[in-house]
Amino acid sequence: MLRISPTPLAKVRIFRISEGKVACQSGPSGGIILSTVLFRAATKQRTCALSDTLSARVLLGDQAGMDEDQFWNIIDNSRNVAALVTRDSGTDFIQVHEQSLDDLLRQLSPTQIVEFEVQFTKLFFKAYRWDLWAAAYWLFGGCSDDGFMDFRSCLISLGKDLYYQVLDDPDVLADIVDATNVPYMQAEGFQHVASRVYREITDEDLSDYEGVGDHPSKPEGESIDHDNVELMRKRFPKLVNKYPDMG
Repeated sequence: MLRISPTPLAKVRIFRISEGKVACQSGPSGGIILSTVLFRAATKQRTCALSDTLSARVLLGDQAGMDEDQFWNIIDNSRNVAALVTRDSGTDFIQVHEQSLDDLLRQLSPTQIVEFEVQFTKLFFKAYRWDLWAAAYWLFGGCSDDGFMDFRSCLISLGKDLYYQVLDDPDVLADIVDATNVPYMQAEGFQHVASRVYREITDEDLSDYEGVGDHPSKPEGESIDHDNVELMRKRFPKLVNKYPDMG
């Protein structure tokens, strides 16, 4: 039996894994739910995701539609499941997280996957800001349009708490980027998980649905000269102090 210390999930604690099953404690009554863990090979790694028992009873409940809190439940739980997987040095955390999110989304109905994507897109657009782009540019020594799309997707993958911490103060990226289970923040792919799952299930394109709409034409806020070291040091002191040379 493999025992792990309690891992806080959104409304769930995984506290024991044994023989392909996971014991979870959920809800104010502290009732125990046994749920099969799905193991898949991804870049020669075992990745696991919780079965429909957990996704249906815990993540979404009986409420019609998916709100932002339910969206974050899925992100945070898939992230915590990915954190249980042992990775080799050549496997980025985002690769394992994509697989655990894929497994959870496959337990949802097509309508719920659309609702998930709508919530993802709202948060993706919310992070389209000049100050975040300047911070990402300094962090990587460059950040193209596509790179900033990848960055915002990885930002969402960090979960609700870190997402809003960075939106409140992009300078906290200095404390986050080298932390455990934080992906390379320009990794591509996380933003495509829901659309890929939906297409494989329905043979239709998510972009055909209202609510998964056009990208904003320009970022929010005022443009920042990311090549101005003194300005960047004033706006992002921790980031520039930790990485005095851009990139």
